[in-house]
Amino acid sequence: MLDPIFTPRALLGVVNKRARLSSFFLDTFFPNVYTFRTEKVSLDVIDDAVDSAMFIAPEVDGQVIKTRGYETRDLTPASLKPKHMVDPKKTLKRLPGEAVNGSLSQAQRREAVIVQNIMDEEKAIAQTEEWMASQAVIFGQYTCEGTEFEKINVDFGRSAANNITLTGAALWSAQDKATYDPCVDITNATAVCESGVNIAVFDQAGYNLFISFKKVTDKLETRRGSSSALETALKDLGKDVSIKGYLGDVLIVVYTGYRIVNGTKAPYMPANTVVLGHSDYQGARLYGAILDDDAIKDGLSETDRYPKVYSTVGDVSRTFTVLKSAPLMATPNPDEFVTITFA
Repeated sequence: MLDPIFTPRALLGVVNKRARLSSFFLDTFFPNVYTFRTEKVSLDVIDDAVDSAMFIAPEVDGQVIKTRGYETRDLTPASLKPKHMVDPKKTLKRLPGEAVNGSLSQAQRREAVIVQNIMDEEKAIAQTEEWMASQAVIFGQYTCEGTEFEKINVDFGRSAANNITLTGAALWSAQDKATYDPCVDITNATAVCESGVNIAVFDQAGYNLFISFKKVTDKLETRRGSSSALETALKDLGKDVSIKGYLGDVLIVVYTGYRIVNGTKAPYMPANTVVLGHSDYQGARLYGAILDDDAIKDGLSETDRYPKVYSTVGDVSRTFTVLKSAPLMATPNPDEFVTITFA
């Protein structure tokens, strides 16, 4: 039985008050949001490769240019539905932030617990979305797996040449810090990017190795006080994003964001890795329909979030909160990124 006070539409206001979490990849590379009325989502891929115009003699008919290719891929998102029980015991004692003498009634504490549950469920989903986005950008694919859930591999078809792994004598850790220039490896890697490169994203350990080379410190321009639109946007993303400077016109960024997996911090960036791309990349946040009869009745099946509070009836009634979502973070043109693993 649905709670008459905490309706899904009312709870959407709680969900929209999202806490600040590590969201660098989502906020930088995934500006587009699409919701679907179907379980599957469609990833439309348009081939932008159009031949340049040819020189033709004035008296010769012009040549017909091949129409751009168009491909639709149908993908099935994984279903996320973090859930909590509303613990009656929490309504008996003062909540965090409540006045010392306990100013709230038991009913008010119950409402506060419900709101906190929904906010925690939002955090859980947001972390998974950032993980999807990071893996799609870094590797061009990711695998969704969980309890009683058939493993799903989502592969966007990145070319093998765009995932570079240095080995043996080519490893940066094997090079002379005084003479070797890792910037050459980065410059060479940009050749396989299908777009321009204006940002390089390192993990912390990888950046520490990168900056240990003299040729890097000689070239890195910090431009303290710069107010470019890209820098301003990144500064708003919080303490997990650190701007280090420029190599030419490429902004060097360190990302230390992580998600919590079984109580342990799991960084989004693999160690000793750099991702090259462009901040104007048009990644897509896709959401399949919520397969829930109440969502359909409420007209909220096509959405990125569906919050729900319901009770079970019995000798001891129980109330549960659950936030449902069917997200799929997609990189329509995965070869616009290149990743180097270098140590």
